[in-house]
Amino acid sequence: MVIEDEKIAYKNVVSQSYWVHYTDFDKALKDFINNVLSEGLTLAGNLFYSLNNVPIDENMHVEIFVPVREEWYSGGSGLTFRSYFLIDQMIMSRYTGDYQKLTEFAYAEILRHMDEENLEQITPFFHELAGDRSLQYTQLKVGVREKI
Repeated sequence: MVIEDEKIAYKNVVSQSYWVHYTDFDKALKDFINNVLSEGLTLAGNLFYSLNNVPIDENMHVEIFVPVREEWYSGGSGLTFRSYFLIDQMIMSRYTGDYQKLTEFAYAEILRHMDEENLEQITPFFHELAGDRSLQYTQLKVGVREKI
């Protein structure tokens, strides 16, 4: 099921870009978290990432984000700081379970919805990792607008 009128909104967000083969994505996540923690920053929300290319050659260009408690950060370790991160006018599909199979399903579901509702994509796809120890899920979001 696709949900409309979604957004991503966080204060005090750090991010880092990676070019990585999809099989090494977990290593990029670990590297990012290690960089954030080694800079003395405190995680304060859901980790999310944007997929900035179509990984035809199995290499992904991703930017990984996480909100932090600190209200400023002067930079280092390749991290970028934003005092506020907002994307609205998004649609979303949420899933839990087999990540690879369900990600493909969620993409297809969102693309079908965009076609049926005459919407066009205006942002990269964002994957937000959410939940708690008992139930973890992924929210796949993309910014859209009506086709002109």
